[in-house]
Amino acid sequence: MTFPIRLKVEINTREIEAYDPPQALALRIDNPWFAGEAPIPTFSREEMLATKLRALLQRDKGRDLYDLSHALFVFDGLDVARVTELFGRYLQLAGQSISRAQAEERMFAKLANPRLLTDMRPLLPAAQSKALSEDATNDAFERVFEGLIAKIAGDTWVRTEEMKERFRLTGSSAQNFP
Repeated sequence: MTFPIRLKVEINTREIEAYDPPQALALRIDNPWFAGEAPIPTFSREEMLATKLRALLQRDKGRDLYDLSHALFVFDGLDVARVTELFGRYLQLAGQSISRAQAEERMFAKLANPRLLTDMRPLLPAAQSKALSEDATNDAFERVFEGLIAKIAGDTWVRTEEMKERFRLTGSSAQNFP
């Protein structure tokens, strides 16, 4: 049995300048009707992840957490310092600020929210949806927390260690980060 889902496409019309130069990715098509290749301009990985990090800290969407976790896992050579630098620049452009302490506090509030994953489950195949367990969420959380949030300049939140103990976070998911 399938259920229709509603897909919402959001387009940011205010931020029209990129900080990094465009990257060209080759799009290759080879099928019975057409074969060819074309360079497609896109944002740098760091720029895309900086805006995804901002989204994670400004809204309650589990997909932002999982997108960032997946990117940290698969993007070899990712410049995390550049991601956090661009994150700060985008906030500054919007006249906003999020300190490291605020980011850590927001992250733990998300982890405490039992509805964190509700936006993701309908978008995934059944097998992947079932794999979104508490352990998988904790792994994704730790990867993003240690790989990005902890790299934001500033002091840590005063309750961070207490929250790590409360949620039984071990740091094992983030051991591959510089």
